[in-house]
Amino acid sequence: MSFKIIIADEDKITQHLIEKYIQSFEKNIVIHKAYDGQNAYDLTLKQSPNVVIFNWNNPIINGEKFCELLKQNNAVNNIPVIAIINELNEATQLSILEKNIFHILKKPINKIDLIACVKSAINFNLAQTEVSIQKQNLDTHIEELNKLSLIVKETDNCVVIISSDGEIEWANDAFRKMYGIS
Repeated sequence: MSFKIIIADEDKITQHLIEKYIQSFEKNIVIHKAYDGQNAYDLTLKQSPNVVIFNWNNPIINGEKFCELLKQNNAVNNIPVIAIINELNEATQLSILEKNIFHILKKPINKIDLIACVKSAINFNLAQTEVSIQKQNLDTHIEELNKLSLIVKETDNCVVIISSDGEIEWANDAFRKMYGIS
């Protein structure tokens, strides 16, 4: 399986370093690069990556605005974003975490931290995708069951569900009327 990651940082050296670190542990990753926040957002809409690694201080669209834009678009609002920051102070950290960032990494980027973070973000993305698929399947089944339930309830034919012990678990109105069961 191939994964897609967007690296959004105006610094080409940082981009190259992140790409090198990621490819050192996983060869099946397609990396797209963006040099500003607008380009990163456009790429995200076009590519639907598994993860976005985003310099919080990117030009044109910064990290805060980028997260707001993602949140407004259902097609991409669940993509994990890893924020890259230059300074790590408590106020900045709290501000970033309020934007539902998956993780924060401080420059200079530690290879092991990045790899662990990217692996976790990919696993998180895959789990979210699986949950979404399961929810769609359940919604489809519920809709079908509701239609069947309506048909069974409104028919003039008797319909009854009996347990393996011979107990009546459910009966439609036609059955109740015919046999006087309430």
